[in-house]
Amino acid sequence: MKKENNFSKVILFLTITAFAIWLGSYISRMFIFYEFILPVSFDIDSKFLIENFSTLSTILNPLLVVSLSSYIILLVLLIAYLLVSRISIKNNGWLFITICLIFLLSPLELYLSYYDYIFITKVLSKQIVADDLIGIVILRAKEFGVFALIHIFTSIFVILLQVFKPLVKNEN
Repeated sequence: MKKENNFSKVILFLTITAFAIWLGSYISRMFIFYEFILPVSFDIDSKFLIENFSTLSTILNPLLVVSLSSYIILLVLLIAYLLVSRISIKNNGWLFITICLIFLLSPLELYLSYYDYIFITKVLSKQIVADDLIGIVILRAKEFGVFALIHIFTSIFVILLQVFKPLVKNEN
Protein backbone atom coordinates (compact mmCIF):
# COMPACT_ATOMS: atom_id res chain seq x y z
CA MET A 1 0.00 0.00 0.00
CA LYS A 2 1.43 3.34 -0.99
CA LYS A 3 1.59 6.07 1.61
CA GLU A 4 -1.42 8.38 1.69
CA ASN A 5 -0.97 12.12 1.77
CA ASN A 6 -2.27 14.18 4.70
CA PHE A 7 -5.17 15.66 2.73
CA SER A 8 -6.58 12.22 1.90
CA LYS A 9 -6.20 11.22 5.57
CA VAL A 10 -8.21 14.28 6.59
CA ILE A 11 -10.91 13.43 4.06
CA LEU A 12 -10.99 9.83 5.34
CA PHE A 13 -11.31 11.12 8.92
CA LEU A 14 -14.18 13.42 7.89
CA THR A 15 -15.82 10.53 6.04
CA ILE A 16 -15.65 8.31 9.12
CA THR A 17 -16.97 11.18 11.26
CA ALA A 18 -19.90 11.81 8.90
CA PHE A 19 -20.57 8.07 8.87
CA ALA A 20 -20.60 7.93 12.69
CA ILE A 21 -22.92 10.95 12.94
CA TRP A 22 -25.25 9.46 10.35
CA LEU A 23 -25.26 6.09 12.10
CA GLY A 24 -26.06 7.67 15.48
CA SER A 25 -28.94 9.68 14.05
CA TYR A 26 -30.14 6.62 12.11
CA ILE A 27 -30.27 4.47 15.25
CA SER A 28 -31.97 7.26 17.23
CA ARG A 29 -34.52 7.77 14.48
CA MET A 30 -35.26 4.06 14.34
CA PHE A 31 -35.83 3.87 18.10
CA ILE A 32 -38.09 6.91 18.05
CA PHE A 33 -40.09 5.64 15.06
CA TYR A 34 -40.72 2.35 16.78
CA GLU A 35 -41.59 4.07 20.05
CA PHE A 36 -44.47 5.87 18.33
CA ILE A 37 -45.65 2.94 16.21
CA LEU A 38 -47.25 -0.29 17.39
CA PRO A 39 -45.20 -3.27 16.18
CA VAL A 40 -47.78 -5.52 14.55
CA SER A 41 -50.46 -3.19 13.23
CA PHE A 42 -48.21 -0.24 12.26
CA ASP A 43 -50.63 2.20 13.90
CA ILE A 44 -49.66 5.16 16.06
CA ASP A 45 -49.62 4.26 19.74
CA SER A 46 -52.69 5.57 21.59
CA LYS A 47 -50.57 7.57 24.04
CA PHE A 48 -49.47 9.75 21.11
CA LEU A 49 -52.77 11.08 19.91
CA ILE A 50 -53.15 13.53 17.06
CA GLU A 51 -53.49 16.36 19.59
CA ASN A 52 -49.97 15.58 20.85
CA PHE A 53 -48.49 15.24 17.39
CA SER A 54 -46.38 18.35 17.74
CA THR A 55 -44.22 16.32 20.14
CA LEU A 56 -43.50 13.80 17.41
CA SER A 57 -42.63 16.46 14.85
CA THR A 58 -40.50 18.36 17.38
CA ILE A 59 -38.48 15.24 18.20
CA LEU A 60 -38.23 13.80 14.71
CA ASN A 61 -37.45 16.88 12.65
CA PRO A 62 -33.92 17.54 13.98
CA LEU A 63 -33.06 13.84 13.75
CA LEU A 64 -34.26 13.68 10.17
CA VAL A 65 -32.33 16.82 9.20
CA VAL A 66 -29.10 15.51 10.76
CA SER A 67 -29.58 12.08 9.23
CA LEU A 68 -30.34 13.35 5.74
CA SER A 69 -27.57 15.94 5.63
CA SER A 70 -24.90 13.68 7.15
CA TYR A 71 -25.69 10.90 4.67
CA ILE A 72 -25.29 13.26 1.73
CA ILE A 73 -22.05 14.58 3.23
CA LEU A 74 -20.88 10.98 3.70
CA LEU A 75 -21.44 10.12 0.05
CA VAL A 76 -19.72 13.31 -1.16
CA LEU A 77 -16.73 12.77 1.14
CA LEU A 78 -16.38 9.13 0.12
CA ILE A 79 -16.29 10.08 -3.55
CA ALA A 80 -13.81 12.87 -2.73
CA TYR A 81 -11.62 10.37 -0.87
CA LEU A 82 -11.64 8.02 -3.85
CA LEU A 83 -10.59 10.84 -6.17
CA VAL A 84 -7.97 12.40 -3.89
CA SER A 85 -6.30 9.33 -2.41
CA ARG A 86 -5.77 7.54 -5.74
CA ILE A 87 -5.11 4.28 -3.93
CA SER A 88 -5.61 1.07 -5.82
CA ILE A 89 -8.90 -0.62 -5.10
CA LYS A 90 -7.40 -3.87 -6.34
CA ASN A 91 -4.72 -3.80 -3.63
CA ASN A 92 -6.97 -2.53 -0.82
CA GLY A 93 -9.76 -4.95 -0.04
CA TRP A 94 -11.15 -2.79 2.75
CA LEU A 95 -11.80 0.04 0.29
CA PHE A 96 -13.39 -2.26 -2.27
CA ILE A 97 -15.75 -3.78 0.32
CA THR A 98 -16.58 -0.32 1.70
CA ILE A 99 -17.43 1.03 -1.75
CA CYS A 100 -19.52 -2.01 -2.62
CA LEU A 101 -21.53 -1.93 0.61
CA ILE A 102 -22.13 1.81 0.69
CA PHE A 103 -23.11 2.15 -2.94
CA LEU A 104 -25.20 -1.03 -2.81
CA LEU A 105 -27.25 0.25 0.13
CA SER A 106 -27.34 3.93 -0.87
CA PRO A 107 -30.25 3.67 -3.35
CA LEU A 108 -32.42 2.14 -0.65
CA GLU A 109 -31.35 4.72 1.91
CA LEU A 110 -31.94 7.56 -0.55
CA TYR A 111 -35.40 6.15 -1.28
CA LEU A 112 -36.22 6.15 2.43
CA SER A 113 -34.68 9.60 2.79
CA TYR A 114 -37.26 10.86 0.33
CA TYR A 115 -39.92 10.29 3.01
CA ASP A 116 -37.73 12.15 5.50
CA TYR A 117 -37.46 15.05 3.08
CA ILE A 118 -41.26 15.21 2.70
CA PHE A 119 -41.65 15.19 6.49
CA ILE A 120 -39.02 17.91 6.95
CA THR A 121 -40.48 20.20 4.28
CA LYS A 122 -44.01 19.87 5.66
CA VAL A 123 -42.89 20.64 9.20
CA LEU A 124 -40.66 23.56 8.20
CA SER A 125 -43.31 25.07 5.91
CA LYS A 126 -45.82 24.86 8.77
CA GLN A 127 -48.10 22.58 6.72
CA ILE A 128 -48.56 20.32 9.69
CA VAL A 129 -51.53 18.09 9.06
CA ALA A 130 -51.23 15.37 11.66
CA ASP A 131 -52.85 12.67 9.55
CA ASP A 132 -50.49 13.28 6.62
CA LEU A 133 -47.38 13.28 8.78
CA ILE A 134 -48.53 10.19 10.67
CA GLY A 135 -49.11 8.54 7.30
CA ILE A 136 -45.55 9.39 6.25
CA VAL A 137 -44.12 8.00 9.49
CA ILE A 138 -46.17 4.79 9.19
CA LEU A 139 -45.32 4.35 5.50
CA ARG A 140 -41.63 4.82 6.24
CA ALA A 141 -41.81 2.34 9.12
CA LYS A 142 -43.44 -0.20 6.82
CA GLU A 143 -40.73 0.38 4.23
CA PHE A 144 -38.04 -0.12 6.90
CA GLY A 145 -38.73 -3.80 7.50
CA VAL A 146 -35.52 -5.65 8.24
CA PHE A 147 -33.52 -3.15 6.21
CA ALA A 148 -32.83 -0.99 9.25
CA LEU A 149 -31.03 -3.73 11.17
CA ILE A 150 -29.13 -4.88 8.10
CA HIS A 151 -28.07 -1.31 7.41
CA ILE A 152 -26.95 -0.70 11.01
CA PHE A 153 -24.78 -3.82 11.17
CA THR A 154 -23.38 -3.17 7.70
CA SER A 155 -22.56 0.41 8.66
CA ILE A 156 -20.73 -0.66 11.81
CA PHE A 157 -18.76 -3.14 9.71
CA VAL A 158 -17.88 -0.42 7.17
CA ILE A 159 -16.69 1.95 9.91
CA LEU A 160 -14.47 -0.81 11.30
CA LEU A 161 -13.11 -1.45 7.81
CA GLN A 162 -12.28 2.23 7.37
CA VAL A 163 -10.57 2.50 10.74
CA PHE A 164 -8.51 -0.71 10.74
CA LYS A 165 -7.99 -1.07 6.96
CA PRO A 166 -7.64 -4.86 6.75
CA LEU A 167 -7.25 -6.88 3.55
CA VAL A 168 -4.36 -4.85 2.14
CA LYS A 169 -2.28 -6.60 -0.50
CA ASN A 170 1.46 -6.05 -0.12
CA GLU A 171 3.19 -4.75 -3.22
CA ASN A 172 6.45 -6.57 -2.42
